[in-house]
Amino acid sequence: DDYIALVQEVEEKFLAGVQTNIRTRIATVPAGLKMAFQPGYSRTSRAGDLYDEKLYCNIDQVSKRAMTDLLMRFPDQPDFRPKYDNWKRESKVPILVLNATTLNTGHNWQFTASWMGESPQAINGAIDAIPRLRRMYYDGDDIPGDYGRFPLGHAVGASACVPGLFEPIPLPKLYPDRTVRLVDGGVHDNQGLASLLEQSCNVVLISDASGQSREELNPKGSILGVTSRTNDLLQFRIRETQYDQLQALTRSGAIEGLMFIHLTSELDADAISWINAKDQDDIPQQRDPTTSYGVDRIVQKQLAEVRTDLDSFSDAEAYSLMMSGYLMAGDALKEKGCAPTLPLKEKQASWRFLAVEEAMTKPASAPNVRMRRLLRVSNKLPWKIWRLSPLPYVVTFALLVVIAGLAALVWSKVPPPTAAQVGWAAGGLVALMGATIVPAMIFAKKRFLEVVLGWFVATGLALASWLHVTIYDQMFLWYGSWEAKPKSSAFAAPDSPKLTIKATPPAAKPARRPVVRRVLNLFSPP
Repeated sequence: DDYIALVQEVEEKFLAGVQTNIRTRIATVPAGLKMAFQPGYSRTSRAGDLYDEKLYCNIDQVSKRAMTDLLMRFPDQPDFRPKYDNWKRESKVPILVLNATTLNTGHNWQFTASWMGESPQAINGAIDAIPRLRRMYYDGDDIPGDYGRFPLGHAVGASACVPGLFEPIPLPKLYPDRTVRLVDGGVHDNQGLASLLEQSCNVVLISDASGQSREELNPKGSILGVTSRTNDLLQFRIRETQYDQLQALTRSGAIEGLMFIHLTSELDADAISWINAKDQDDIPQQRDPTTSYGVDRIVQKQLAEVRTDLDSFSDAEAYSLMMSGYLMAGDALKEKGCAPTLPLKEKQASWRFLAVEEAMTKPASAPNVRMRRLLRVSNKLPWKIWRLSPLPYVVTFALLVVIAGLAALVWSKVPPPTAAQVGWAAGGLVALMGATIVPAMIFAKKRFLEVVLGWFVATGLALASWLHVTIYDQMFLWYGSWEAKPKSSAFAAPDSPKLTIKATPPAAKPARRPVVRRVLNLFSPP
């Protein structure tokens, strides 16, 4: 009951945090100026701050959450260590490991609640002669600087920092003569296996929601296009190799159970014959409209192509992802028996995402048709609502009319600026930006492009970001809204000396939705 209550809270609050559109909120005026002038601050740092604000600190209204805040302590066992003491407990203590990759050495870097550093488990000493950056324990008395309170949001930002799209998280003055720079953990360890094998885990349950490699009918031949595609293929190869490793460990008996669920499960590929082939091997095979775990194959294929960045996910997108994983895990554990040594304790619970069950499992039903339509744009980054509805075109036209009217009114009342005045204003802004570049490079150790990007975020992207989050993002969330099933009250945490859940006190007033959402909610969602 405790576990169900915790997961139900995550199910609701995590989605609410995601729907604030963390990716787009990176661009604000204060954030842009910090990117331009604050040493070590980047878009990745800003994303980490937003993870804290919108996700982690929203649980119990703390201002900042550090990795050490996640350490479980027991008054009667001050020296408790999960690796050595968990076997004594009926309810095991979980360990959170956030994986990143060190650009300095190419090794796997791990953040936990008690230490951070490179894992010796992930280093093959027979072929790797690069030095290892030793783990640093937060409770030591020799910790440099403020590293004893490393922010949780920045650790997650490092683990999700896609190379080429986001700047690495820097850790200066931590090791002699080095500035550690961290990027996405998937570069080195796509499934986080090193931490599982190091902790002697013998039942491995993996939910792989990574972006899937797709066929390109006509791959780009440019240098940048080939580089990008090659990087995607290398990441796919790492994923494939690690799956082969898990299969080998299972066959050898080193692992007693393996569940590996992923978004392309049972989406078998057809063979394609050459032009004028006579055997016609490329005729699509006839398959059931649903997978063995019950999901409409068309919907599952759409989910396999869902974007992997953290912009706003509509209810339909989020619930369908949850429902797919829920059905896959149930099928793997109960029907396929992939973890025979794992004791299963089934208990019915009322999950919000069960509202999309018919849309996911009954092809050609009215909810299924609507779900397919909404997921049709889920692989896009911009312009999703523009591809779904004429509403943004109407609203944009109305806004332009209002702005034009206001401009005409001001023009009639206030003398228009002369060309010289406009030139002086533009020249002054350019001069201000130019005058700050050299000092920022000298004193803040910022690169030229970092300062320019910071100014661009503060002066241009911030306005576009505000308009998108305030107007068009709310349209997208409204259009993709889905009435959730009511949560059952039968799973409140029982009184127990083993576990006490501190409930979050209710706010004085309910959270108010943005104005645009409140106006749209006057109408029925499509």
